[in-house]
Amino acid sequence: MDIVVKNVCKSFGDKKVLENFNACFSAGSRTCIMGPSGCGKTTLAHILLGIVKPDSGSVEGILRKMSAVFQEDRLSEDFSVLSNVRMVTEKSVSKAEIEACFSALGLEKSIHLPVRELSGGMKRRVAIARALLTDSDLIVMDEPFKGLDDTTKQQVISYIRQKTAGKTLLLISHDEEDAPAFEANILRMESIS
Repeated sequence: MDIVVKNVCKSFGDKKVLENFNACFSAGSRTCIMGPSGCGKTTLAHILLGIVKPDSGSVEGILRKMSAVFQEDRLSEDFSVLSNVRMVTEKSVSKAEIEACFSALGLEKSIHLPVRELSGGMKRRVAIARALLTDSDLIVMDEPFKGLDDTTKQQVISYIRQKTAGKTLLLISHDEEDAPAFEANILRMESIS
C-alpha cells in the first residue's frame, strides 16, 4: 500500500517545520529524504512512525508493521548486543538468523558484549540490526551511517538492500551518494523561511 502525505503542517511553538507538505511513497519503494538540517526530515519520519501527530493534514496508507533506526541509537547500554536485538524481535527470528545478521554487519565478535563497551559505529550497526530483524513492511532509517568508515558503510548498505527487498524503505541522509547506492528515489525537502 502506498503511503500518501497530504497537506501536513507541523509546528513546534512558533517554529513551523512542515507547511502543507505533500509526498507519496510507493509500496516497496526506496526513498532517500534529503535536505538541510532543520527542514523537517526527522519530523516527517516521526509523523510516519506515529510518534508525532501533525497539526493538520493527513497520512494515508500507514503500514502497521514498522521499524526504525533513529538519529540517536536508543539502545539499552547495560544489555548485550544480542539482548538489545532480542527485546524487539519476534520469537520467530532464530538464533541462526540473528547470527547471520551480526556476521553481515561485522558484529559477530561483539554478540555478548554490553552495548556500553561498543564504539559509536558499532552501536549504529546494532540499531540497524534491530530494525532489519524486526518484522516490518516500512523501515525508516534516520542518518543510519553515522560513525561508519567507508568500507563498513558499503558492507552495511549491501546488507540493508538485501534485507529490505520488497519493503518500503525511507532513508534520511545528507550524503548525496546514498540515493544511487540504494537505487532510491530522492525526496528533497526545503526549510520553511
